[in-house]
Amino acid sequence: MIQKHILKPFILAILLIVLTLFLFLAVINTRSQLLAQFRYQKNVENLQVINKKFDMFFQKKISYTDNDKITASEKAFETEMGQLKENSIFQDMIKENDFLDLFNQINDKFHIKNDLIEQYKSTMGATVNSLRYISVLQENIVANSDNLEKDRALLVLYTKVMQLGFNESVNQKSFFDAVAALSHSPVAESELKNEVALFITHATYVYQQQTQLEHIIHDAHNLHLDTALNVFSQKSYNSLRRHTSQIMLVFFTLTGFLLLLVLYTGWVLRENHKREEELSYYKAGVDQSDNSVMLTDIQHRIIYVNKAFEKLSGYKADEVIGQTPGMLQSGRHDDDFYAKLNKTISAGQVWRGEFINRTKNGKTYIEKVSINPIFDRNNEIRFYMAIKLDISREKAHKEMILAKNKEMIDRYYQDDLTNLPNRNRLLKDLTKEKVCCLVLLNIDAFKEINDFYGIKKGDEVLQNFAHILENIHCHQVYRVYRTHADEFALLIDSLAKKEHIDALMESLEEAIHTSSLGEKIPFSFSAGISYSGLQQPVNKSILTDADLALKHAKNSSHSYTFYEKSFQIANEFETNMLWLKKLKSAIHADRIIPYFQPVINRQTGKILYYESLMRMIDENGNVITPYFFLDIAKKAKLYIALTTIMIEKTFAAFKGSEDAFSINISYEDMRDEKVIGLLEEKIKGLSKPENFSVEILESESIHNYEVAKDFINMVKSYGCGVAIDDFGSGYSNFERVFQLNIDYLKIDGSIIRGIDTDRQLRIITETIVAFARKSDKKVIAEFVHSEKIAEILEEMGVYNLQGFYFSEPLQAPTYDIKESAYTVKSL
Repeated sequence: MIQKHILKPFILAILLIVLTLFLFLAVINTRSQLLAQFRYQKNVENLQVINKKFDMFFQKKISYTDNDKITASEKAFETEMGQLKENSIFQDMIKENDFLDLFNQINDKFHIKNDLIEQYKSTMGATVNSLRYISVLQENIVANSDNLEKDRALLVLYTKVMQLGFNESVNQKSFFDAVAALSHSPVAESELKNEVALFITHATYVYQQQTQLEHIIHDAHNLHLDTALNVFSQKSYNSLRRHTSQIMLVFFTLTGFLLLLVLYTGWVLRENHKREEELSYYKAGVDQSDNSVMLTDIQHRIIYVNKAFEKLSGYKADEVIGQTPGMLQSGRHDDDFYAKLNKTISAGQVWRGEFINRTKNGKTYIEKVSINPIFDRNNEIRFYMAIKLDISREKAHKEMILAKNKEMIDRYYQDDLTNLPNRNRLLKDLTKEKVCCLVLLNIDAFKEINDFYGIKKGDEVLQNFAHILENIHCHQVYRVYRTHADEFALLIDSLAKKEHIDALMESLEEAIHTSSLGEKIPFSFSAGISYSGLQQPVNKSILTDADLALKHAKNSSHSYTFYEKSFQIANEFETNMLWLKKLKSAIHADRIIPYFQPVINRQTGKILYYESLMRMIDENGNVITPYFFLDIAKKAKLYIALTTIMIEKTFAAFKGSEDAFSINISYEDMRDEKVIGLLEEKIKGLSKPENFSVEILESESIHNYEVAKDFINMVKSYGCGVAIDDFGSGYSNFERVFQLNIDYLKIDGSIIRGIDTDRQLRIITETIVAFARKSDKKVIAEFVHSEKIAEILEEMGVYNLQGFYFSEPLQAPTYDIKESAYTVKSL
């Protein structure tokens, strides 16, 4: 208990402390009010400055306007108006009778002026476009005119139009007299009459637009937004002075009266702080969150849910408050799942996972959930907050994509006619085998069967042969494939002995002769057999070896032949030496030249660009494609020399041309510093680098994608385009394409050429197009050889097409689309 002799000083001390605190708070409040006044006055001054920028904008000449700056000023004006309206001082001022009306008047005038500015920019933009086009037309007419009188009439009107372009006044009568003079001049009836008519049309349009600009300037001037701002500024200044006096008066008057309330206020603030501490854990930012939020107490009873929860679950807040989250369970999780969850959060740790819950109407949905324990000041758990995100659609979409991909992969690896695995599956399976035997089988004279019995019966022969292959007796496990047309394959998973292969062939011949169809349509087969074992890794060479053995069997009296090294060595040596000799001769005699095939845009009917294609001219003048010599060039280390020749000749062909063009670049080229240096030098010399693009050859040989990325970044730094050529032919296209900053995907011709007859290829094409669209890539289809294929591609949304239907590769980029058989369709 406090002694009486110290009670009064103690109370005075308390009062002095409280008074000092109150005065401090009062000073802070006064300072806040003064700062608000300063910001208010600054907003008013900024509005006046911005309005002057608006007036200066209307005084700019057409060629010196800056739309970006005036747009920024418009946004700044709106920002200043918004800040002014949110200012607490403004809320006090609008209590005056005409203050709010004056503010609204300024706001209305600004929006009118804003509309005038937009009209001015739009009109000015149209005028500038016409002025540019007029200059082009004037140069073209003068360049092709041989009549001085024509040029004089044109020059008179052109001079007046340019005066308008520099905001100089032009007499209406003299202007239209000049229009009439040009209209009746001999040039109006000459072969340049279309250009003259366009020139007159755009000149008249410029005059009309200039008149429209003058009207806009007149309307903006008569709007008197500056006057309204000045009046508003003066009223604001007077009101602020009164407001300041009131603040100071209230400050000194209330100081004495509020001292008695300090203790009570402190108690109220203390209680409010406790309540706000509890609410602050979940209130801020939760109510309007798009995520579903739930708050429970320590007994897991729900004490709060937000609007997003109500929308997702179908339950209203009053239906779930007091309940437990178990009311949402779908029965898709077992007791162990919830036990682990409770153990985690009870230990004060955050639990993250997915729930399959049920809505009020019984519909299940999937949520990605984070449950966070919330602690009080004593580090005790007080609440649990669950933040949930509905991922049902994403899950369903992912499952749909996976199912679609599986269907596409299945079709990619399956033959439609026989339902056997196809060549793609065989190649994939060969990469997995360590020891195997491959038998390639070909039906003899199958073309004659088709011609004599008809294609339908020919299909029955293929199906019957497939059935026989699947059911013949063999000592080892084997798989059957239809690799191409009338060609099949047997892949035996071990090194079958020769006597077993002999027995297999005899069983096959017997099965063909005794089959029901074999009696009606007699047919036979030839086969080539190749082995791959521990001493010879399985790869595509086994397929080549079996094919060589098959060819040897067809040329011999035997129905099947085992591969021997002599087949390969003799064949490769003879062929390689021949083409190497031809290639060296062509390089030495400068007979490596580019041909140019256009890519047509089906929508516009215009040429998108020319692709530069390598050709070799042999001693007899025959044009040879790279198919016959490119692999030899790589083995003989002549590939880089060919690329260098193509770069030099291609850039020379398009020097000074406005046509866009591309050149093919391989991974080997991207790794060669001389090639990259030459290409970069040529790009720097282009007046329009955007007209040039590179087509990167899609290949499984790209092992270092960082090299490809660096090359693409270099090319794109100059504004050039990048395309992936032969897309769909490699192994990891879909995975790797995201790593490369490309513009176009060129779908491989092996896919495009068969989409009119092969449903599997059409599905693959549709998947690539959908993939390109989602990844913001443009698509080009090559090897378009018929109108039907072009129409199918259009239905898929592919309009950039290339192929012999439009044009074969040309010796020079002189393709005239108007003279071709191709007709642009109306879309």
